[in-house]
Amino acid sequence: MVRHSPHEHRTDHDRANGDLDSAWAQYRAHIRPEHLADAEALYREEPGAFLVYLDSYYLDEHPDDIRADFTSIYAGSYPDRKAWAQDVIEVLGWDAALRRALQDASIPPDLVAWRPDALIGFAESMGFRLYEAGGRVHVFHE
Repeated sequence: MVRHSPHEHRTDHDRANGDLDSAWAQYRAHIRPEHLADAEALYREEPGAFLVYLDSYYLDEHPDDIRADFTSIYAGSYPDRKAWAQDVIEVLGWDAALRRALQDASIPPDLVAWRPDALIGFAESMGFRLYEAGGRVHVFHE
C-alpha cells in the first residue's frame, strides 16, 4: 500500500485547492456510497484531519467501516508540532518524572530542556505520522 508522506500531502493539498471545502468536494467523489454519511459527519467534526485521512489512508485501503478506521488511527490535531510534543510529554508523565529526577539529583532545571524535534523523530520511529493541513498538525498512528 502506498502512503503519502507528510511533505507530499501538504504539497498536494496546497496545490489542489488551498481550501478545505474545495478539497472535500474532490475527495467526496471517491468515497464509497455506504460510507458517505459517516464521512460527511467526520469531515464536519475534524475537517483538516479527515482530509489527511482520506488522502493518506482511506483512498488506498477502502476499509469496511470508515468511522472505526479513522478513529483507530487518528491521535489528534494540534496548533503545531511543538504543541503536540508538549502534550505527549505531559500525557506520558515525562515532564513530572524529569522534574523529580532533577530535584533528587540537585540539578538546576534550567540546565535541561526538552527537544521537540527529537521527540517527533522518536515518535515517527514508533509509527506516528504528523501531517500539516488546514493550518494545524494532524497526528495518526499506523
